[in-house]
Amino acid sequence: MREMSDDFRDVIEKLRLALRLRKPVFTSTSHVALNIDGIDLELSAAEDGQHVMVLGIAGRFSKNPARRSMQAEKILQLNLQHLATNTACVCLDHGDEETPTVVIRGISPCRCAEMDRLAQTISDVALLTETHRHEFEDHPGTSPAQRSTPMTVSSEALIIFAP
Repeated sequence: MREMSDDFRDVIEKLRLALRLRKPVFTSTSHVALNIDGIDLELSAAEDGQHVMVLGIAGRFSKNPARRSMQAEKILQLNLQHLATNTACVCLDHGDEETPTVVIRGISPCRCAEMDRLAQTISDVALLTETHRHEFEDHPGTSPAQRSTPMTVSSEALIIFAP
């Protein structure tokens, strides 16, 4: 894993102060767990080091084909409603599981001068995570960074809609 950059640490610290959050425990990796109104998000430095990735997990698709079809239809409908106003996107991560996990992603520049954009991205990811997680019986209760089996999102994840 890559070490945490000073830019990422500065952006997270400024965000913490702006939102009046407790000081995060910084590890050597560029990942920070964040809970906004009961919604667990993960902030991480993008591979290019110039952006902050925001990740939320809505849940896992049902193994029941009929239920899974209804879940997919609902996700598509909700995405169309949010497409014009939300900067986050919905992805599917197949991982090693039988059914894919629905992941909400957003990206923002990693610059203290663009905190409004980061705050909007976090808000958009949290909104879509909350909106979509009601479609899943097993929506997560812990942060992606704190799961016993780490959740990884492959670069081959399918993007359903992105503004």
